[in-house]
Amino acid sequence: MSDTASEGRRINVPAGILAINVRGWVLKAALEGRARDPREEGYSANWPYVRPADQDPRGWWNGFAYSYWQLLDLTDALNELKFIELGFLHDYRANVLRRRARTQALVALSPRYLPGILGTVNIPPGTSEDDLWRFRSSSDVSGLLKIAGFPEAGLLKEAERLLAVARMKDPMKSWLPLLRHAGYKGGWSELRGAPLDFMWYRIAAEILLRAHEDLAAAGQLEPLPDISGWNSWTALHDRLTPRQDNADSLERALGSFGLSPHPRVLLLVEGETELHQLPRLLAEFGLT
Repeated sequence: MSDTASEGRRINVPAGILAINVRGWVLKAALEGRARDPREEGYSANWPYVRPADQDPRGWWNGFAYSYWQLLDLTDALNELKFIELGFLHDYRANVLRRRARTQALVALSPRYLPGILGTVNIPPGTSEDDLWRFRSSSDVSGLLKIAGFPEAGLLKEAERLLAVARMKDPMKSWLPLLRHAGYKGGWSELRGAPLDFMWYRIAAEILLRAHEDLAAAGQLEPLPDISGWNSWTALHDRLTPRQDNADSLERALGSFGLSPHPRVLLLVEGETELHQLPRLLAEFGLT
């Protein structure tokens, strides 16, 4: 966000935005023509801007703002940087372009799908709530993807890639059957570190998959594969939503972790003799 306004950089955003946080600062800068994209301007030795020693950190900002979705790229970008420095990676631009298009697609699709995934809506102060609901109900998925430069046919593949990375690296992946039933607020949003990072990988994948489902319902894409009854794992088995057919019910998930107050097995016996003998037999096996 530059201090210098340029008429040609003005972007039509709601004029009533309250600049009380980073998102508000960005929207205000866009309205005033102060928003700039370093990607378009190339590398500068002046970046990043360093806070002057005599500047109070509470009142200073270097002007850079990032989308949350860009953070999904951070691990890959740092790994690629290591390989570039070692001289092993020369053609990384295709991966950069793919991830950039994914970020732009997630930014464009989030207002439509993210509230339904998180169960909560975050409305910037000064914006019209009616406009947001109108956008959610009437936005054209194909048009949004076209603006973002993301191919419709890549939705499933990119979602599977995100889910596969989460499966491979998330230290709490075994808890997913239970976590998918937890709420966002007061639930898994309280996680920290890698477990929280990879929950956002799954959220991003869910946004892309719901867009695929809507396009499939409109006849523009093939439906998602039917994985019901599959014995082998696929990335779609790790969808965040519990509404899919292959997801364990809450009761089954609780039971598998030994957290359910209900018995996992009901043993019906014929009469009083069995009722007398079986508890003694179960006790021999350490069962109650």
